[in-house]
Amino acid sequence: PKPLGAWEPWAEKLPFRLSPKQKAAIDEIVTDLRSPQPMRRLLSGDVGYGKTAVFAVAAATVHGAGGRVAVLLPNETLAEQAHREILGFWPQLGDSLRLVTGSSDDKSDLTQAQWLVGTTALLFREVGDFHLVVVDEQQKFSREQREALLKSHTHLLEATATCIPRSQALIQFGGFSTTLLDEPPIPRTITTRIRYSCERRQLFDDVRKTLADGDQVLVVYPRKSQAKGSAESEEEGINDVEAAARAWERLWPGQVRIAHSGRKEAENDEALRDMREEKAKVLIATTVVEVGVNIPRLRRVVIVHPHRFGLSTLHQIRGRAARTGGQGYCDLYLPDPPKEKSLERLSVLERTQNGFEVAREDLMLRGCGNLSADSSQQTGADDTILFGRPLTPDRLEEAIEREKTAWA
Repeated sequence: PKPLGAWEPWAEKLPFRLSPKQKAAIDEIVTDLRSPQPMRRLLSGDVGYGKTAVFAVAAATVHGAGGRVAVLLPNETLAEQAHREILGFWPQLGDSLRLVTGSSDDKSDLTQAQWLVGTTALLFREVGDFHLVVVDEQQKFSREQREALLKSHTHLLEATATCIPRSQALIQFGGFSTTLLDEPPIPRTITTRIRYSCERRQLFDDVRKTLADGDQVLVVYPRKSQAKGSAESEEEGINDVEAAARAWERLWPGQVRIAHSGRKEAENDEALRDMREEKAKVLIATTVVEVGVNIPRLRRVVIVHPHRFGLSTLHQIRGRAARTGGQGYCDLYLPDPPKEKSLERLSVLERTQNGFEVAREDLMLRGCGNLSADSSQQTGADDTILFGRPLTPDRLEEAIEREKTAWA
C-alpha cells in the first residue's frame, strides 16, 4: 500500500467522540503500523473501554492507504455485530467491507476484497495476504489460530478485555508490546455481590425493581439444558437455561428470551435483537453471551452457580451491564454452600471491577502457560525457560530477562 495517511479524518467521521485515552491508543498503534518491522501488539482494555473503535480506526487507516485488512472474531454473532458497527461508523465502505462466516453464502473471490470481517471461516478460505490482521477477543483463540493469517510482513493487533494468563504474564512483566486502555470512555460502576440461597427473595425483589425502572436483566446458567437421564433435586434447584426460562416466563410472560449454543445462530441473534430493541426484558443464557454482546438498557446481570465459571469469564459476563454508563449490578448467586476456595476466588470480583486486577488474580490461580515463542500452552506452569524449574509468577521476571537476553 501507499504510505499511511492521518488517522484523524477517520476518527472525525465516527458517530461519537473518542476519549483522550482512545486517541492515544490509536496514535500508538498507527505509529507501529508505519514501521517497516511487522507489528506484534496487544490492545488490552477492560470490558466496555472502547477497543472496537480503536482497532477500527487503525484498520480504516490501513484500508485508506490501499492495504488489506482482516478482523477475526470468535463467533458469528460477534462477527456480524462488528461488521454492522464498522459499517455504521463509515457507511461509505459499502461492499469493500465483507463478512465471512460459516453460514455465509458468499462464494466469490475473497483475495480481492480489501477488508474482511469474519470468524475462523476465514482460516479455511483462500483469502490472500493481508497488511493488517486484527484478532478480537484473542483469549478465545489458540495461538495457531491467532497467527494463521500472518505472513512475514503482516502486522498483527490482538485485542482482549481479560487476557489469557500467558498474555497477562507477558504484559505484567514487560515482555510484550502493549497498548493499554485503562479508563472507560463513559464513566460506569458495576456493583458486584455474592448472594446466597437465604437472599433469594431479596434478589428477586432487586430484579423486579430493575425491570420496573425500565431496564433489562441478563441471567446466566451453567448449562443449556438438563442432561438426559439426570434429575435435579429441589435442593440443587434449576441449573439450566431451558428449565429456567420456563420459570421466568411464568413471572414475566412474553418478556423472556433465551440464548445458548444449542440453538441456531439466527435464533440467538433474534433473541439479542429483541433485547436491543426492548421487545423483551429478561435474557436467560449460557456463556454464549460472554463477549461482545451490547444491549444498551441491560442494567443487571445475575450469574447462577458462578463457582462453575472461571474468573475471566465471570468478569466478561458482568461487563455486559451498564454499557452506556452509569450504575450497573452483578449478582453472583450461590444456591448451595460454597467451598472456601471458591468463595475466595469469587470475592475477587466483589473487591474490584478492574479487569487487569482480575487477570492478575487469574494468572496467580491458573499459572501463565509457556512463554516461549513457539508455544501454544496458555495456562499452567512453564518449564522451558528456567530449564526444568516450574515457571510461576514469582519467577516470571527472571524468565523474561533471560528471554530478552537470548534475543539481544
